Amino acid sequence: MSMREKVVEYYKHEAETYEMKRFRRGGRLQHEVEMRNVITLLKPSKEDLILDLGAGTGRLETVLQKLNCSVISCDISTEMLAKIRKNSFRIRSDAFRLPFKNEIFDKTIALRLLFHFNEADKMEILREMLRVTKAGGLIVFDVESSHGLLSFILNIRKDHLNYLVSPARLEEMFTQIPRIEYKLYFSFFIPRGIYRHIPKDIARVFLSIDRFLPDAMKRFKCSTIFCSILKF
Repeated sequence: MSMREKVVEYYKHEAETYEMKRFRRGGRLQHEVEMRNVITLLKPSKEDLILDLGAGTGRLETVLQKLNCSVISCDISTEMLAKIRKNSFRIRSDAFRLPFKNEIFDKTIALRLLFHFNEADKMEILREMLRVTKAGGLIVFDVESSHGLLSFILNIRKDHLNYLVSPARLEEMFTQIPRIEYKLYFSFFIPRGIYRHIPKDIARVFLSIDRFLPDAMKRFKCSTIFCSILKF
């Protein structure tokens, strides 16, 4: 079974309890930090047409609609899309072959999507995101870093659906794409998947580590890399 097929099968069974399992207890605080990171990088405005790729249950769409953005939610999982609010614009599609014309979105975001795929697949998805995004638009996504605690945890667990990448390798990948400018933002010294299992009070302590960790150290110690790409 290919990784694409594994991901589809995984979320088919996870859809019913996806948010309840991930964003309870300390996971709720982790979700709030994740949303703040995304909004800071995406810089959404009410005039924007935004593609939410790998939209899942629509938790990011909910935040963007409160900012009066127009959002199209796109996911390959029928079961996940079914959880999005009924008045939302939803499209079932493979991220590798988006059913949109060139340069129609002001901004494109893929949250918790690209870390499922190897380097070649990451590049293929990223090129599709760039294709459908207007010149002058922003592309935002996240990946899991091969530095930090997450790498150690996944070396123990063999049943995960993650491909890690180092910041240096990610930057090398970006050099293969012409006419872009990128920024990296490092977050979650304690890996995101931990928070759902701990009380909020402990989660607050863990999240405070990110605030006090020097920026130079975050590059090598944090588990998640948020990427912002400006397309020229």
